[in-house]
Amino acid sequence: MEERTTQSSLAEKMNQLYAEREEQYRRREKLFDERAAQLQSLSDSLEKKKNALDEKNNALNGREAELNQVQDALTAKLNELENKEVDLKAWEQKTRADLKAEEQAQLNELLEKKVAQENDLMKRQQELQIEKLQAQNLSSELKAERESINVMRENFKLFPDQMLTSEKEEEYKNQIEELNRLLEQNAAMQTSWDQERENLTGRITQLTSDLESRDAALQSMQEKLDEKAADHGEDEELKKRNGELQVKVIELNGKNKALQKQVVELEEEIENLETEKSTVHAELSAEELENYLHRLPEFENVSTSHNTDGIIVNAEYSDKKYHFRFDQIPCFDISVPRQETRELKKNIYTMNTQYPEYKFSYDDYAKAIVVTGWYRPDTSAEALVENAVEAARKFIE
Repeated sequence: MEERTTQSSLAEKMNQLYAEREEQYRRREKLFDERAAQLQSLSDSLEKKKNALDEKNNALNGREAELNQVQDALTAKLNELENKEVDLKAWEQKTRADLKAEEQAQLNELLEKKVAQENDLMKRQQELQIEKLQAQNLSSELKAERESINVMRENFKLFPDQMLTSEKEEEYKNQIEELNRLLEQNAAMQTSWDQERENLTGRITQLTSDLESRDAALQSMQEKLDEKAADHGEDEELKKRNGELQVKVIELNGKNKALQKQVVELEEEIENLETEKSTVHAELSAEELENYLHRLPEFENVSTSHNTDGIIVNAEYSDKKYHFRFDQIPCFDISVPRQETRELKKNIYTMNTQYPEYKFSYDDYAKAIVVTGWYRPDTSAEALVENAVEAARKFIE
């Protein structure tokens, strides 16, 4: 009985265990089915996504192909643009070089024209300065001559017989106004001074003679007065005569002093004329300048040549060549060999501006820079050479 009960209990337990396992299997199968359904759903979703990705990938491949074509086209266009840019840069450089060369040529041409105009202007200014200086000298000497005539007229008022006539004064005036060159003017002034000196010397001689005569008369009157004063028996008439003689002696003494003063003034005037005469220089000659240059050891190859305008004295000092021209307008030229450059042209323009008393230029034939200066005809040889050497120093500066 107990065995049946035990078997029955064991069967129940086994049935219960089978039932639990069956339930567990059903749950697992259900779970498996659900899991399989999820996996199928996931697989379907992944398939869709894969199909979508494949379509997208195909689209991207097509787009990539299009982009590659566009890139190839852009690369070709870029290469074309680069080639055009290279050509454009080459054309731009060539154009710039051509424009720069043309601009430089125009600038050089304008600079040459400006330098030529400045040189012409400087030359004209120098000529005007020389003419102005000559006119001033002529005016000063004319003024001195007129003052001299006025002084002579004042001095000759005491001697009407020696007084200058209006015709004589007009003659002096005409002579001075008709002087065209300094040498003629100096000669006219020399003649005028010599005549005036002769006249003044004659007046001094006459005045000296008058003084001697009046001194003798005074001495005689004084002796008579002394004799009369020694006579104790003089009467009223003698006293009256003595008084008159004393008054006359006083008057003669006053006139004597006035004549002595005139003599002193005339002598001073002659000294002044001699001083003025010594200040007038004779016109410098080519021979005198050549002889002076021969005496200077610095100058070599001193010589004289001639042209249609006058005489030229030539000399050399180091690498510089000097040419002193005795023309209608006296001047000198100094040349130094130099290669023509743009910088040299600028220096020539600068020197013409800085030293207006000279003219700087370039001699294309001699390939040398030249400085020109002017001088007065009565300039001494020493002063002329010093002026020329001073002008030559401007090359160094």
